[in-house]
Amino acid sequence: MRYPFQVFRVIRDIMNDGGTLIIETGLYRLHEEEALLWCPVGEESPYEPSSVSFFNLKGITDTLRTFGITVQSHRFLSGHQIPHDRCTLVCTYHESALDQKRARYWDSIEPLP
Repeated sequence: MRYPFQVFRVIRDIMNDGGTLIIETGLYRLHEEEALLWCPVGEESPYEPSSVSFFNLKGITDTLRTFGITVQSHRFLSGHQIPHDRCTLVCTYHESALDQKRARYWDSIEPLP
């Protein structure tokens, strides 16, 4: 996704409370103790040139949580730790879990303090 935060905002806006979201994506598997968004340039991308951003698991989990979307489970394609891997995430949206301050930020209503 070129603009992942915008995509997550759109997904949040069309999901029903209690709805399930299944995401299949490439994730960066290094430095998993920190929330990261890796943006490789050109040939640094592990996939094709249009793959311009990769969260790590903590990064996508924390980001989705700000949109009220909770990762219920995840499964990596590979059975071992590699620098990048395909991952399937099963998520649930709950409006009550939405971070209202960040929602106003994502919606360009007000800046974060």
